[in-house]
Order: sequence, then C-alpha cells, then structure tokens
Amino acid sequence: MEGYGIVAESGAYHRLANNRFKRMYKPCIHLSAGCSYSAVEGNVSEGSRDIMISLSSQLTPCTRNRISGNIVPGLGLADGETSCIHGIRLKDYCTENVIEDNIISQASQAGIVLLGEGTAGDDRPYGNVIRGNKIDGGPTGIWSAQYGRERSFGQ
Repeated sequence: MEGYGIVAESGAYHRLANNRFKRMYKPCIHLSAGCSYSAVEGNVSEGSRDIMISLSSQLTPCTRNRISGNIVPGLGLADGETSCIHGIRLKDYCTENVIEDNIISQASQAGIVLLGEGTAGDDRPYGNVIRGNKIDGGPTGIWSAQYGRERSFGQ
C-alpha cells in the first residue's frame, strides 16, 4: 500500500518495534482486517501528515494488541506546525487492545481517537484500555465518536 510505513492485514503475533518514520503522508503503522495479539512498541514518528498508528477492521476484530512506548515528538516544529493529525486511532471493530505509555505532542486534532459509526459492538471500538499516555499541545487529548455523539476527554 503506497505511502504507508508498515501495513499488517490480518494475522497475529506481529512485533513492530523501534522503527523511525519521517514525514509520512499516510499512517506510519496500520493494522487492519483482524490483526490481533500484536505488539507495536518503541516507534517514533516525526512530522507526519496523517496518523502515527491506526487500527481498523469491519468484519473480524482487531483485538488484544498492545500499543506502548511510541513517541510523536513536538520538538523542532515551527510555530503553528503540527506533528500528526492523530497519534493513535482505533476505528470500527477494535476490542480489548491496550494503549499505554505513549507520548503524543502537537497533534492537530487529537492524541488518541476511538471512532465508530454504529451502536453494535462490531461497529465501534469497545473494551479497550487506555492508560499512562502523555498527550500535550493539541486541541484534544482523547476523543471518542460513538452512538452519534462526540465525547472529548480533555488534555
């Protein structure tokens, strides 16, 4: 998939660790189509124009992945410049994932996003654990859009 850093479709037990991305125009790391039991850790994204880490699936859940210790630095950015759109995004059928100890600075929209269209479990993220993350310099820390309502959890 042209423009992505790393794409994993389906499968399990991947380890995507200690990679460095610069000025990506699509997600640096994208897990989809039921990718599960994988570790995404210690990666760094500098000056991305999209999302650092994206999980999405519509039929088979992206489940039990661990996203930890990843960094989107804000140092060296010009005034008004952002580091990414979102640091981490879970979209649609993403369940029981752990997102912890990540550092996301200067995201243009939100540090961490949970996005789903419907009310059923397979239409939205649910049962995920988000803890110990540091998000600063963006308009929203954690943002959730479900059930037709938006919820912002601040900085």
